[in-house]
Amino acid sequence: EIHSHQQALRQCKDYLSDHFWTRPLIEEDDTAEAARRLSEGKLPKTAGVIANKACAELYDLEILQESIHDLKHNLTLFLGVKKLGDS
Repeated sequence: EIHSHQQALRQCKDYLSDHFWTRPLIEEDDTAEAARRLSEGKLPKTAGVIANKACAELYDLEILQESIHDLKHNLTLFLGVKKLGDS
């Protein structure tokens, strides 16, 4: 499953449909909260999060892919992350 704020999920829908079409998309209150929950082990180990680079650094998450947003001229940049050490 992929967790993030609804706006981030919408802004990355092409990437998600191409790469994670079988995974449920779970709306969170905000991207940082999703990243925090992942880092604290409150999400399944197989879960991914859409958040920004600052969240990945703050919560010690591994960046899987950068610039996954659909509109490249959009000023909000999203990337996929996972907890370090998890496969």
